[in-house]
Amino acid sequence: MEKIENSVIFFDVDGVLNSWGDRPIRLLNEKNILCLKEIVEQTGARLVCCSTWRKSKPHMARLIKVLSEHGMELSDIAPFTKTGDRPREVLKWLGRQNIKITHFVVLDDDFSEEDYIRWGLGGQVVHTNTYRGGLLDKHIEEAIEILSKEAIYKRRK
Repeated sequence: MEKIENSVIFFDVDGVLNSWGDRPIRLLNEKNILCLKEIVEQTGARLVCCSTWRKSKPHMARLIKVLSEHGMELSDIAPFTKTGDRPREVLKWLGRQNIKITHFVVLDDDFSEEDYIRWGLGGQVVHTNTYRGGLLDKHIEEAIEILSKEAIYKRRK
């Protein structure tokens, strides 16, 4: 597949890169990491963390190390909002960019498609399940399909 210019993968960690089957939960699951790597390799998308892990320096250090060990780099982190509303944080990050990001996907186990629709970001979410293994092979194709289509949203600062 040809690399997709101006593409971004927003990702949660708990429930995406690990699941309740991983003990302790704060471990990163190798299978989930490899699924993320496959999406990055096929699309060339940049990684932006929008997880509560952003609040912990040790967790972020572990995440950055594991991504690096797998040939991936964290490009940025989404800004925090007082409410912790991830769709709003994604929209806020998009609004702060110098160029319009034309292709993006959100890997999330917490917020529903309806939550993203409310913020004008519908159709951009791959919903994982923290109780069923997090990011899996079946999500790879779905994420790549979303990334291959131009996202339509209104930029907000």
